Amino acid sequence: AFTPSTTREEFCARVGLDAARPILLYLCSSPFITPYEVGFVRTWMAAIRSASTPEPLRSAGLLVRPHPQNAEQWRDVDLSEFGNVAIFPRAGANPVDRDARAEYFDSMHHAVAVVGVNTSAQIESGIVGRPVCAVQVEEFAGTQEGTLHFQHLKNVNGGLLHVAPTLDVHLGQLAAILADPQGYAARSRAFIEAFVRPHRSEEHTSELQ
Repeated sequence: AFTPSTTREEFCARVGLDAARPILLYLCSSPFITPYEVGFVRTWMAAIRSASTPEPLRSAGLLVRPHPQNAEQWRDVDLSEFGNVAIFPRAGANPVDRDARAEYFDSMHHAVAVVGVNTSAQIESGIVGRPVCAVQVEEFAGTQEGTLHFQHLKNVNGGLLHVAPTLDVHLGQLAAILADPQGYAARSRAFIEAFVRPHRSEEHTSELQ
């Protein structure tokens, strides 16, 4: 069985988040998909902090994981204005060694839900059993709807992604997931069973170790 290398409290202390609040993990995409993603992430965080939906969404911990091939844009970014946020690892990390894989897995394990534009890491989040959300962003339309990968994530066996056409719809989805994370995890499991053959699922999770 795959297990995290840290407790929730240890992980939050390491990355700088409030362990008393749920975590939403934002997984950044490659430079091909999102050449510059900081602007959208700021918009996303501002929307969450001003959401009209009930708590705990407005005060959730927001963890940004830069893509290892697209991390330079995050080097000097300051998101402290949004409170209870972290960029980790700031320089990005390709999960190829044991410690990097453990950090990667722990980021997904300790999150309630995962958000991203279009990245293979969304599949790995589904393997870990996390609900996965995507907002349709006009500036990234060609590398979302325009890619076969995104269509698979949307449609296979009901789809992995909870796709929202607007940030308002997305906030409603996040609020619903926070209210019933286990119920929403079932969608991820159904997708993984269809998209990743059972023995491949075990291989994927072992790769994260």
